[in-house]
Amino acid sequence: MKRKYGNPVVARASTVTPGLGGPALLKAVLRDCLAHVLPNASAVAQGSLEPEHIHQMRVALRRLRTALRELSRLEAGSDLGRHEPALAAAFRALGAVRDRQTVIAQLEPTLNRAGIGPVRWRSGDAAPDSATVAAEPRLQRALTELMLYSVAPVEALAAGQARPRRLIKRRIKKLHAEVSRNARRFQKLPVERQHRVRKRLKRLRYLMELVQPMFGGKRMATYLRAVHAAQDALGRHNDVAVARALLDPAALDASDPATTAADAWLAQEATQSARQSARALRKLPNVRRVVKTRPGP
Repeated sequence: MKRKYGNPVVARASTVTPGLGGPALLKAVLRDCLAHVLPNASAVAQGSLEPEHIHQMRVALRRLRTALRELSRLEAGSDLGRHEPALAAAFRALGAVRDRQTVIAQLEPTLNRAGIGPVRWRSGDAAPDSATVAAEPRLQRALTELMLYSVAPVEALAAGQARPRRLIKRRIKKLHAEVSRNARRFQKLPVERQHRVRKRLKRLRYLMELVQPMFGGKRMATYLRAVHAAQDALGRHNDVAVARALLDPAALDASDPATTAADAWLAQEATQSARQSARALRKLPNVRRVVKTRPGP
């Protein structure tokens, strides 16, 4: 069956090549990110309420923000960071849509199978209209300017010009260190700190995927499989935390049986998912071996 707004578009494989200089590599990464953002944003702006369109737009925005945060310095004097507020605002707004649209919808059948329900959810936090978010002028202006920047001509790596591998390796190792430092104590961290670890892990994954051809294939693939597994575990843990935050506080104060039972069930799930997250984080390989490896001929 043909979709009215077209199929959701997933991220494509990185098109960067190892010999690119900093500005050329930055533009190639941005083109990859925009090829992911633009078709999904167009579908959402036209009115698509399909969860996968909204999900892929959020993922694409996070990848684009990662590229700007981690790689903008590849071009001296770049002012690309000025687009971050517009991208972040759209990402957060679509997150509110996703929480209402996906987390509750996926959780309620599980609670029902456990004999819990109907649960009372917060009613005062209306999710924004996703089409309005996608069509917001600041966001559209940011995407347009980034697109124009990404297709502007740039010379290939000149003789004697430093390649950007050193900066990228440094950023990857720094993100890995931040994630690994919290692996063993993850279960004891407050929810806000756990969420921060998850965001760092996502940034690490997307940065590595965006520049993957610059490093050896086998070790990078092994590392990314471990990152994906950890991200899945932390994603499940985050969904539990989101669901608890969406429970109606008035129902909890009044000891509504179903809502109170759901809170207790989610608390137990949070303990288990935190343990699984910590275990997955501890399985991340040594990233230094990954970034030392150069691509094959």
